[in-house]
Amino acid sequence: MPSSERLSPTRQSLPKPAVGARQPQANEMSYWDAVHFRRRPGTWSARWAGDPNRQATACSRAGLKMTGKSRSPTDVSALIEWIASNPMNVGLVVLSADSPDAPLVSLNALLAFPLASTKKVLILGAYATAVAAGRLDPDRPVTLSALERWYWPGTDGGSHPRAVSDWAARGRIIGRRADRSVELSDLAWAMVRWSDNAAADYLLDLVGAQAVADFADSADMAGQEQVYPLLGAMLAWSHQPAEWLGLDPSERAARAWRLAAASTGSRVARPALPRPSQQFLLADADTAGRPMDWARLMLRIGQADSPATAPAVAAIMRANLDWPRIVFSSNQERFSAFYTKGGSLAGVVTEAAYLRPKAEGAGLAVAIFFRSLDRVTWSSMRNTFVWQHLIVGLATNQAVLDQLIRVLT
Repeated sequence: MPSSERLSPTRQSLPKPAVGARQPQANEMSYWDAVHFRRRPGTWSARWAGDPNRQATACSRAGLKMTGKSRSPTDVSALIEWIASNPMNVGLVVLSADSPDAPLVSLNALLAFPLASTKKVLILGAYATAVAAGRLDPDRPVTLSALERWYWPGTDGGSHPRAVSDWAARGRIIGRRADRSVELSDLAWAMVRWSDNAAADYLLDLVGAQAVADFADSADMAGQEQVYPLLGAMLAWSHQPAEWLGLDPSERAARAWRLAAASTGSRVARPALPRPSQQFLLADADTAGRPMDWARLMLRIGQADSPATAPAVAAIMRANLDWPRIVFSSNQERFSAFYTKGGSLAGVVTEAAYLRPKAEGAGLAVAIFFRSLDRVTWSSMRNTFVWQHLIVGLATNQAVLDQLIRVLT
């Protein structure tokens, strides 16, 4: 794999994917701290990625078809060729800090793509704006019971339990039992580091939808759709999947807020999520954004002297988005900045990042969005995290960038 390596020093198992699992879930996962998949129904280990026979066996057990056309890219070079062959499934923009107005790569830059958890960067931006303005105190305590009013077990791939375990391990939890609490800044960290949906919804409710929209407007993200509670969206998926698909983006936002407000907490029995085949359709209707808008946003966050981003706001955002460098010393040796947030829903994979290598070269912003992926391609990509290897390769290996430019021109 050119100029890319797994960024975690330890082996960890990833959460069970929605498709092919016995109890389908709507998952959000991150590669940057995960290097191993245990074999489960409907999945294959990353070490099987180059073995079509074992992939086919896994697909057969999951009840999936695997045709020659569905075989998925398993390394950076193959992914680049796959993108060239499937351009309408991909939105991709690469911007250099040296020439921010002249994209190095632009594919479907102004088309709207579902964002999955990448949209949490906008919630982070609204939170950072409020903290910088003195409207929110980052040390403000938040009880876990108040946070878990937004938690739906089984829909986040275990992100929230991992966030709670992380807080406990780092001594961030204060008090006992019903009075246990963390600070508001811990929620921002968990939203980005662990992609904790409950933390994201709590912060979104706290800052308000308008503040998130205002932050997007301030970043000139003209094509950005409204962000709404993930809990409300999951409830809509469960209760009214067909009706949800018939709504326009503003109607979906209103419906999600209404359903989330009517929900009373994680202890209440939740309905089952729809079948995996429905999840693929529903995910394609997730909050959408344009690759160009997102690449420019990440570039603004990454540039310390950017006049478009208030220094105090950018500093708070960087402190959370730079978690791959904060957590892993190997990244501190290679990069002076590693700001990233990704997401995944059924058939959807997204990432927005800004990387600045220490060795040489300017900082690079990348927005890469995949949509309407077939089950085999989606599952394989989530097992190999090949698109994130591509992002690292673009920032550290000129040959990778050259290949991508060549196949897309």
